[in-house]
Amino acid sequence: MATDHRSATDRLRAFADSPTAMGIIVVIVALIMILATFEAGRAFGLHQARGAGAWGANYDHMFGNPTGPGLGARSPLPGGHGAEGTISDVTLPTFHIVDPNHPEETVRLDANTIIRSKDGNVASTTLTSGQSVIVLGAPDSQGTIDAKLIRIMPARTAPAAR
Repeated sequence: MATDHRSATDRLRAFADSPTAMGIIVVIVALIMILATFEAGRAFGLHQARGAGAWGANYDHMFGNPTGPGLGARSPLPGGHGAEGTISDVTLPTFHIVDPNHPEETVRLDANTIIRSKDGNVASTTLTSGQSVIVLGAPDSQGTIDAKLIRIMPARTAPAAR
């Protein structure tokens, strides 16, 4: 059995210069880089999750939730119900909206209903048959929409002839 008579310092220098030591150093550096990348991804994901959680917590406040708090089906219109189409007849405080793709809707106005056109807020007496409108509100037990907001859309103009 041969014994190595070199000093511990000489053996350490010889090991540090060997390919084995270089391999170990490369593996350690690679592990540190992998862990640093993982930690950066984890920190970014946590930051994103906190932001998404805050956005989700304020969703109902920003957009309204007709089904109450928690998960559930949400209406695409804030406040739970609405309609769009052309006014077929007006007998204040109600009027009817027709749309070829949906059944006729009855809309009821009250003192709190906001009616807007391109010129700003207008009176309910400006509603006339043939106007295109978008209505946001909530249905009553008979399906009549209690309007909160009515937007009178500008009349469409025919394209210019060439």
